[in-house]
Amino acid sequence: MLYTLLNFIWIALTTFLLGILIISIVQKIMKINIVSLDSILISGLVFATVYAETWSFFYKVRFLANAFLFLICTIIIICFRKKILVIVKNVSRTSNIRNKVLLLALLFIGLMIASQKPEAYDTALYHAQAIHWIEEYGCTKGLGNLHNRFAYNSSFLCLQALYSWASIVGQSLHGMNAYIAVILVGYAVMSFRFFKIKKESIADAFNLTILLYIGYSISTLSSPHTDFLAMSLILYIISKWFRAPSMEEKSLLCILAIFGCTVKLTVAPLVLLALCPLIDFFKHKKWKYLLFCTIMGIVIVIPFWFVIYLFQDI
Repeated sequence: MLYTLLNFIWIALTTFLLGILIISIVQKIMKINIVSLDSILISGLVFATVYAETWSFFYKVRFLANAFLFLICTIIIICFRKKILVIVKNVSRTSNIRNKVLLLALLFIGLMIASQKPEAYDTALYHAQAIHWIEEYGCTKGLGNLHNRFAYNSSFLCLQALYSWASIVGQSLHGMNAYIAVILVGYAVMSFRFFKIKKESIADAFNLTILLYIGYSISTLSSPHTDFLAMSLILYIISKWFRAPSMEEKSLLCILAIFGCTVKLTVAPLVLLALCPLIDFFKHKKWKYLLFCTIMGIVIVIPFWFVIYLFQDI
């Protein structure tokens, strides 16, 4: 469990710093203020995944990938130290004793779950093997010819390989799903308004759905399967959609939906939400915002396309 705790701390620290970088770019270009901790951590996870996929093109995703990520995070700390301190102070100030106790309880439960033996059927079938291939060899051309399941690639497997720590502790730590569950339960509980605000009633309903789904999936959270993140992203995006005050923030949720497609293609229908901000940007001639969102989507999708192409190539 100690290894898992240290692994959780590393994931949280690196994704928080990557999230700070991305959110800072978004705030500068789109002029919107995003300070919620869940948004920062989820943004960091997205671009940690892009980083892991890109790294896998050139080298195995092991210790060196984490060392270079540490270097990137060090640069972020130096460049954004004032902003980081402000966000940390704001989060600390707005979190009461009840929320802090809740987070500690969630962390403990998450550690207990992540430390269990993987139970999902597909873990033994191909997930664990695919992650191990990425750890040892990076993106391997034609891997799908050895086992057709390896060609059903998910960007989430590269993220799992980055944070598996197999080269550090001698075995893969598949704690990412449990870590994500901690973030989502924290979000669902802390943003819940008990249906007091009418316009957020739908968001509250999806918060309850998030809790129910995580409770249903709890026995498989120790496994590195891709279904949990895909379904969780759908519920999270819709919940945030009904709380987003502007089309600019909703456009960012559409970018998150594009990331969801790289995790599992069944998330693809959610991309239709992009029609709302797209129409708004055209109507009000917000060309800069439209260009920025397009570039962000391309940055997320291109590494995934290359990984799929190489894995399926003969």
